[in-house]
Amino acid sequence: LDGKPAPMVDGLTGDQRFFLGYGQIWRSKYRENAVRTQTLSDEHTVASFRVIGATRNVDGWYNAFDIKPGDKYYLPPDQRIHLW
Repeated sequence: LDGKPAPMVDGLTGDQRFFLGYGQIWRSKYRENAVRTQTLSDEHTVASFRVIGATRNVDGWYNAFDIKPGDKYYLPPDQRIHLW
């Protein structure tokens, strides 16, 4: 983008499009039995938890979608995991 902010596309900011794209790569549909089997037999969590578990620890996600205390997936800043 050569230092310029990402343009709005279809009413979405660049950050919003990034997080929506991240969610789309983990899109899946499992029957309850399949979720149970994977949970009990695989060290990797099911796809839906890979999305919300990661994004709710990223400050940019809160800014991109104006997530506030009281919203379903809000996590207070002092409880978020920051690796870097």
